[in-house]
Amino acid sequence: MGTQWGINRTVAQIHALLYLSPKPLHAEEIAEILSVARSNVSTSLWELQGWGIIRTTHALGDRARPL
Repeated sequence: MGTQWGINRTVAQIHALLYLSPKPLHAEEIAEILSVARSNVSTSLWELQGWGIIRTTHALGDRARPL
């Protein structure tokens, strides 16, 4: 559906995954779950952050995680 709106497929998949996830996920988890390249996840997360759809959260002792 996202591609019909002119949104990159991976961006749409990541948005849906984060929306449905009960907890924040880090990029490595997203890449593994969706079977996409980590670099593609990173680019897609930056795009979603730029649109204000997601934000970064910080967990003590862990890397930043998009929410």
